[in-house]
Amino acid sequence: MIKSYLLFLAMISMFMTSCGGHFFNPRYYYGKKSSSEAEAAAPADVELGMSEVPVDQDPFLNGQWNSVDYNFDGSKILEFLFAASFDNNNVPVYSFFKDGTQWEVSDALTAENKYNAKDGANTAQGYSISDATFYRYDYKNPLIAPENSYNQSDRMKRFVFYRLVGNAVVVPLNNYLIAVDTYSKLVFAYGKITKTGSTMGQSYPTAFEAVELHGDKRPFYEYDPIGFMAYDTSTDSLTLTLYTEYKNEMAKDANAYFPQIHDASREIAGYDGASSAGRSPYYMVNIDDIDPQTILDQLKGKTYGARDRLTLYTYKFSEDGKTLTVTKDHFYDGQTTTQYTCDASKAVGATSLKYGDLTVTGLGTYDKIKDGTREYILNYQDNGPAFIDRVAGKTYKASDGSYEYKFSPDGNTLYEYKSGKLDATYTFSAEYKDSDKAEYKEGSLAYWGLKLANTK
Repeated sequence: MIKSYLLFLAMISMFMTSCGGHFFNPRYYYGKKSSSEAEAAAPADVELGMSEVPVDQDPFLNGQWNSVDYNFDGSKILEFLFAASFDNNNVPVYSFFKDGTQWEVSDALTAENKYNAKDGANTAQGYSISDATFYRYDYKNPLIAPENSYNQSDRMKRFVFYRLVGNAVVVPLNNYLIAVDTYSKLVFAYGKITKTGSTMGQSYPTAFEAVELHGDKRPFYEYDPIGFMAYDTSTDSLTLTLYTEYKNEMAKDANAYFPQIHDASREIAGYDGASSAGRSPYYMVNIDDIDPQTILDQLKGKTYGARDRLTLYTYKFSEDGKTLTVTKDHFYDGQTTTQYTCDASKAVGATSLKYGDLTVTGLGTYDKIKDGTREYILNYQDNGPAFIDRVAGKTYKASDGSYEYKFSPDGNTLYEYKSGKLDATYTFSAEYKDSDKAEYKEGSLAYWGLKLANTK
């Protein structure tokens, strides 16, 4: 049982035993130390400041999302309690509900509110989180000192932050969860795991800091949102939908998760379900301030690839990043190669450079790029074109003319002719691993295996 609890400790963002010498003052959070809270060394108080933005360009002043009534009345969010559980893939499941319990102000200075959850109401991999207390911070980031200019900014007057404190066996949990924008109704990650421990081979977090101290050192709200809120007036219910993009990244390694700007050129995150991820409406970049060399440094020496049906595309950057060699390898027509030279005088986007007539954009941590047509994957491993793409629209004849096989334009249907007359029709059933073999079926009982001996 203890081993099982230790396993679930690795799934969630947990207790803080150190704060890495950074900017929030522990007296605001640990002055009320209980058995569920961890000690922290006294960190320095660092002023972050807020970037100056022209009024006509400020995303906090311009845009339909700058109203508490956007989509629904965002003040309703404060009426709901908050719960958190974690599935077998380490992915959080957040819920909002009402049961008559009320949030209580526990620290006016930090705008901290709390309520004590019922044992068993919150779980991780099916195990109960005991002595769980949820905290909500109204318009102040709990990982930054409340008197800091960051937390005093008008920009913070729309965000509420959630945190979970509890116990798992004898280990205190102190988990910084999500920030909810009561205006746009988008949800953001605001804490980063900075240290982990290990017990019985299981890794778990031991310290957190604000995301502003890491990565691009941007405010948390400039990174891509991880989900969105919706309210149903007929049932007075509040729901949080997490984007599939975020859940997939959490499932890979929850301890290593850090929010990203996956593609600065994509649309703002939407509200049409888990697949509508996008950029933050608050993301801003002044292209004139971007050093193109920083983008070149991310691309140089790397090779990306992608397959589009019969064509394999390979993008290879030179060691200095200034030359791009694009190879198109068509399954039937052979190879063509084109070289493009980078205009390294300026960037054309936050992660974009111009190579000849191509605009190349780095995505995420440059594990992908795009050129406006398709995305390419770093160190792409190609398995060749699919069988149906190889045979689509083609006709094969027996040497003596007795049989003729015609494939439909999409390759999913095969017509067999005998002596010029249609004799049978087959539909695609399955492709074998090496993709030069496939199975087509006739009706529901007869299955036929086909193999392409070569391109002809």
